Amino acid sequence: MCKKPSPEEIFGPKLTEEEVMRMIQKTPGLYSKYLELSETLKSEFLEFCMGERG
Repeated sequence: MCKKPSPEEIFGPKLTEEEVMRMIQKTPGLYSKYLELSETLKSEFLEFCMGERG
């Protein structure tokens, strides 16, 4: 019987908020758009990128 792969095996390890922010800041266009978001959307976006929301 085949073992079902874990989410980490499919998507890679979860990222911390600091890791996600470093990635966002490395992309100027993305970072400028991120700064335009409301605080609620910033939080939701970070949670999505960290794999905490779908």
